[in-house]
Amino acid sequence: MRIWNGRTRHFSRLNVLWASMEIVLEKYIMPIGYFAVVSTLAVILWEVLGPRLPLECFPRTRKEALFPHLLMAVLSWWYTARRDPGTVSPANHSSCLEMYKHDGLLYKESTNCETCLFEKPARSKHCGLCNRCVSRFDHHCGWVATCIGLENHRFFLLFLAYHSYMLGHGALLCFQTVALSVNEDLLGNSEAGAAEKALGTVLQRAAQLERRLLVLFIVLLILALMVLALLLYQLNLIRRNITTNESWKLSALTPVLKQQIKEHGIAITAYLPFQTNPTGTWKNIYDRGWKNNFREVFRPDPVKPGRRIEQI
Repeated sequence: MRIWNGRTRHFSRLNVLWASMEIVLEKYIMPIGYFAVVSTLAVILWEVLGPRLPLECFPRTRKEALFPHLLMAVLSWWYTARRDPGTVSPANHSSCLEMYKHDGLLYKESTNCETCLFEKPARSKHCGLCNRCVSRFDHHCGWVATCIGLENHRFFLLFLAYHSYMLGHGALLCFQTVALSVNEDLLGNSEAGAAEKALGTVLQRAAQLERRLLVLFIVLLILALMVLALLLYQLNLIRRNITTNESWKLSALTPVLKQQIKEHGIAITAYLPFQTNPTGTWKNIYDRGWKNNFREVFRPDPVKPGRRIEQI
């Protein structure tokens, strides 16, 4: 028994250490890393691509335009980070309870938050990093150091959209600059044959002429595709009116539900405490059609203060 207690204390210390490291990572290191990456890319673009602008295909794009783009990117970050995500408090708790119904699977009635000491509204979740319950909780984003919820989800989408545009535009400028340089080199060499204009030869020539721009193009393209993929993932969830948190829960619960139906038959769905589709899958009671789903995110109903409750 003494050994077991020692192991328990050991794992408890590891849990505390891991939680502390996670807080430091999500609240400090990742936001600082965001500014480090953005500022580094801005300086590299200014030094490497700036002197080559404007291009013939982009006559209005000048290197001075980098500062407004950088300012807009930082402002989209700041507004997402500083906006309240939809904190559930004793003052607005009754209004949050009335906003969504409990579906019976993901959210059950009379479930209390052990930290905030009140009944958890449907679609809310307590964030251990922010130490608060958030209405329509989507996820905690370490890059903006806050939760994404009812009140700031639309600004997070703007943050993703603007960064995907900015990174993609930078990648396109780098590509056009490299393409023009290689094209001028090949046109200047009148003796260049078809073999020298093959794709492999062109890429090799591009690496020789514009190595830094080529590397910068690859980095910007990868980052743009990653941010764009996250944006499209978020838009697809909004279309179905499912949050990231709910999607993760369903990915764990759906196989269990399918196994139960396989063992006991489709008739078991009549005894489940939540609504199901004819195929036996979970029925999303929050889906109101894609137009209303998007309106719910971009024009959410304000959480009004209601009757103040006493915490448990």
